[in-house]
Amino acid sequence: MPEQGQRVFSTREAPFFWGWGAAVAFFVLAGSTGVLFRFSYVYGPPWGLTTTHLRHAHSHLMYFGWVTPALVALMGARWGAQGHDGAFLTGTARVLKALIILSLLVYPPFLLFGYSPAVIGEARIPLSVIVSSLHILVWYAWAFLYWRYTRGQARRFSQRLWRWALVFLVLASMGAWGRAVLVALKVTSPFWGWAMVHLFLDEFSFGWLLLAVLGLIYDDQEMAAQEAERQWWSVWPLVVGLPLVFLLTVPVDLTPIWLRSVATVGGLTVAFALTMHVRLLFRYGRWRLPLALMGIVILGLVGLTIPPVARWAEGVGLRIFYLHVLLLGTVSLSLWRGATLTWGERLGTFVPWFDSSVILLLLSLVPLTGLWPQAWRGRWALELAAWVALLPVLVALISLVDVAFTHQLQEEYGRCHG
Repeated sequence: MPEQGQRVFSTREAPFFWGWGAAVAFFVLAGSTGVLFRFSYVYGPPWGLTTTHLRHAHSHLMYFGWVTPALVALMGARWGAQGHDGAFLTGTARVLKALIILSLLVYPPFLLFGYSPAVIGEARIPLSVIVSSLHILVWYAWAFLYWRYTRGQARRFSQRLWRWALVFLVLASMGAWGRAVLVALKVTSPFWGWAMVHLFLDEFSFGWLLLAVLGLIYDDQEMAAQEAERQWWSVWPLVVGLPLVFLLTVPVDLTPIWLRSVATVGGLTVAFALTMHVRLLFRYGRWRLPLALMGIVILGLVGLTIPPVARWAEGVGLRIFYLHVLLLGTVSLSLWRGATLTWGERLGTFVPWFDSSVILLLLSLVPLTGLWPQAWRGRWALELAAWVALLPVLVALISLVDVAFTHQLQEEYGRCHG
């Protein structure tokens, strides 16, 4: 039964289900690559690949092929289901197709060459950089399209968050361009190198993804959205603080004290605003698990504002665990719930299984950090992490097969009884 204040779309009302299917297929491929990456630490990389290239292929496909197309499909479906301009739906379909094609093209170069140029004959071509750059141009097209067709409309609170999320998607891209500029100008400063990397990674993760996920939750809970709309902390503290968060993840000893002090104010501002959102939304049962994981993200953000804690986190290797809590926990679990509400309860049958597999994966990463006693660590921890990483991949793969089979049965039934 729908919860009070909840909006549910049927599959017929909400378009872009094919975009969700493609995004899940990329999740399967990216997750499988992550499994190979983990096994490579135990048995060595397969087929002449390198561990570094496996990691790059895994992370880039998760960003480019999974979370971004899934969010574009969800945002487009939710806006389109309200009967808005057909040109918006057409434009969204083109953006989705471009993202899918480019995700297919970006995977092989990163898998084979990483960031190194591909050697073709006597030519050295930076295929990974070229295709990644084309991806970013499609992000700009999506941001322009969404802003254009929602401008002047009576916007819901969720759409307001999505518009700001797109601002941070564009801001994140400045890190990628900035990195290229540093290389062109031969700037060797470690601080600026790390700053550009984290400008991309953290504005993408905290700005684009977290704001988009909050919008997704509020789009499901209209009463909570109306209450948040009236609160001073709902948007502007996030907008002001998020541009500074990336400076907290740059290695502590590389960042000037005055700059880190400014970033600390921004990080605490964001942590406060996110805490208030979690507090408001936690009453809704369907979202409690991703919101609880968002609570861990908030605690981590607060910890980063304290230099000794940030140094300790760097020393015990918490970065990978933290990113998985944010991206696989909060973001991916929220995307599955949003897909269920948008395209039908059939997808909902897989949510408990996906939840369980993700929690097990997160737990399997703990023995790989300094939180786990050194005396208890061994080869078994690497093997465990690799095998457990298969679980979310299998759930996603089974859901793809199930939905495709169910859709085929529905089409055959329609032909027989139409």
